Order: sequence, then C-alpha cells, then structure tokens
Amino acid sequence: MLFRSLFVENVWAALLLGSAVALLDGQYGVSAATAAVAVTVKLIAAAFAGPLLVLAFVWSGPRRWRVVALALLALVPYVFSYAKSGNPIFPFANAVFRSPDYYTDVNFTDARFARPAVAAPYDITFQSGKYIEGEGGSAGFQYLWLMLPAAVLARKREQWVIAGVALVGAAAVLVGAPNLRYLYGAMPLASLMLAWCPWAEAGSVALLLNLWLLPAAGYYDREFALFRKADLRPYLAAEAPVRVLEERLNREAPGEPVALFSTHATLDLGARGYTDTWHNERSEEHTSELQSLAYLVCRLLLEKK
Repeated sequence: MLFRSLFVENVWAALLLGSAVALLDGQYGVSAATAAVAVTVKLIAAAFAGPLLVLAFVWSGPRRWRVVALALLALVPYVFSYAKSGNPIFPFANAVFRSPDYYTDVNFTDARFARPAVAAPYDITFQSGKYIEGEGGSAGFQYLWLMLPAAVLARKREQWVIAGVALVGAAAVLVGAPNLRYLYGAMPLASLMLAWCPWAEAGSVALLLNLWLLPAAGYYDREFALFRKADLRPYLAAEAPVRVLEERLNREAPGEPVALFSTHATLDLGARGYTDTWHNERSEEHTSELQSLAYLVCRLLLEKK
C-alpha cells in the first residue's frame, strides 16, 4: 500500500536505509545526519534512528563529537514546535505538555490500532486490518516466514547491524504505536536480511502469495487493476464516490463553495471546499472552537450570499 503512495513513510524509510548503508561503509557522520533527518520527517523514525545513532557514536572513535552535533539536527522541528505551541510533538501527548492550542485533558491517540504486541507477527500478516487500513495479507508473507531464520543465520557484523536495527525498531513500534504503517521503516532493512536467507524456494512462495493478495494492501484498490475504460466509472462509484459527486458539482454548480462532511477529498473540486476534518486547518480550527459543524454550514451560506 505504501510503496506506491504519497505517504511520508517512503521518505523516512529511505533515509533510514541510507543511514544504515553509510554506517556499514564507515561514513559515521553521514549516517548520523541521515538518521537525524529521518527523525525530523516523523518522530516514529526515532525507533530505528536511535540504534543507528548509538552505533555511529560508538564506532566513530575520536570524532564522536561530530556524530553528536549532527544528531542534534533531529531536534530542529521539535524545538520549533515547542516555541510555537508549548508542545514539542504537538498535538500528541498534550495532556503532558498542556499546550493551550489543543485539548489538555486527554492525549491524541489513534484508538483503531491500539493492539497488544504479543500476537503481532501473526496478526500483522493474516489479520492486517487490525494494524492498518487494509485487509488480511497487507504486510506480505516474507517477513513472518523468513525474518527470524535470517536473524538466526546472521554471521557477519553487517548482518547483525541490519537485523538488530530492524528488530529493535520494529519491537519499539509495536509496543508504543502498533501501526503497520510505522513498521515501514523496518521493511527495507528486513528485505536486506532476506537476501542472505538460503531458502530461495520459500521466498518464491512468499512472492507468489504477495502478488495474489496485492489488492489487500489498501482499501483504495480491492481489485488488482483496471484493464478497460468501461471499468473506470463503476470503480470510481464503488471506491471513490466523492469524486463522482464533485464532478457533478463542477458541472452543475461551478465555482460554488461546498461543505463536505466525513471526507477531506477535495482535489477534484473546482471551487472552495470546507471539510470537518483536521486536514483542513481553516475549518478544523473553527469547528474545534465551536464544538459543532454549524460553522461550516454558516460559512457556506454566507459565501453564497
């Protein structure tokens, strides 16, 4: 689901992979800087960047000060957030930091994926919907089958580093924020682990199963592919009906402002759109203040006048 999406996990996972490669190549400053930048992209990357930074610090010898200085790059967006809001990770953990710009009585959490980590490897593979907006099989089968044998078969220092960072980071994510999307940082490293696993047949079986279950990776495409132009309209009506609605609004009420509820998909709209989700900062600010969706309706009516 993620590799062909615009999710930011693609960015910080690539940065972590680059950091690991630089570390193994002896470029400790580059490794530290790349890992730090991954943390600036998303805080959850620290689960994997932490082990990389520790190893870079230990192995860099007398130039450890350089690793420390470069690692401080990770703090930049969080210092900025603290200066602006009083919460370095705003809006998360706001019951702790108590920024006046968000609710202070409860922490912002995603209760959909608050799952125990005990049965995680099995559930992530066969009941992936518990950990991501997808269906069973979304994670692929190769990690469940081959990662543990690959870790056991590690013999070289490079292999131990890759396996250690991937497994430690994955364990931290499962304990702190069990979302399959956040495990994406481990997947490039895990793929390197599988490269030294001798059972090519097992990898081939996993590949075939992954291809068969590819549509399960996300709820946007439950079908494998569209091969005929005639399939496009039924697909949009079933999977993205808001696009059909916006097409009609553009045709029948061009330029008229629109309020959309329970969706933030406004890309196809040819006019100003207001939504009741946090993706629309202007609207969300007012709906939070009023504790009501009435603001959207009133704003819409005023613009029509």
